[in-house]
Amino acid sequence: MDLQEEKQLVEDAKTHGESFGKLYDYYFPKIYAYTLMKVRDQADSEDIVSEVFMKALEHIDGFEWRNIPFAAWLFTIARNSINNFFSKSNRKKTSELDEGRLVADNKEISPHKKAAENELAQKVREVLKDLPERDLNVVHLKFFAQMTNREIVAVTGLSESNVAVILYRALRRIKPELSYFA
Repeated sequence: MDLQEEKQLVEDAKTHGESFGKLYDYYFPKIYAYTLMKVRDQADSEDIVSEVFMKALEHIDGFEWRNIPFAAWLFTIARNSINNFFSKSNRKKTSELDEGRLVADNKEISPHKKAAENELAQKVREVLKDLPERDLNVVHLKFFAQMTNREIVAVTGLSESNVAVILYRALRRIKPELSYFA
């Protein structure tokens, strides 16, 4: 969805629920993947994502365009909702990948392929746990929530060049560790 189409849908959503439904359909998988990566529990993630979209619907009238994507606003709501979840539940923040695969289609896979995926997921967990929290958040937004660098800028407040450098360094750091799986 391009920025102009998104802008029109957001403006229409202020008066028509059908337009908000289109925004929901487009952004749900991204918000859900991001939330699931942070929370690691499918039921809790679903609750948080529901809360995110309820808050967005309740406050969409107050949303103002400032040349940043609507996604940035949604991900800010999601990040705050995740932080509230952790502060209320006294659970530790994690960034495991196992439940992140639940977002993908759940087709039957061979035991060999499942074992290989589990091995890869374990290795990715090991590599990512060494990244600083800020870098890990940028990696999650880019690769699991499938956001553009510009959308990441709007969510994190980092500069676009800083986001690019963080991603470049993270990938450069990760790549040698995962070369076995290539």
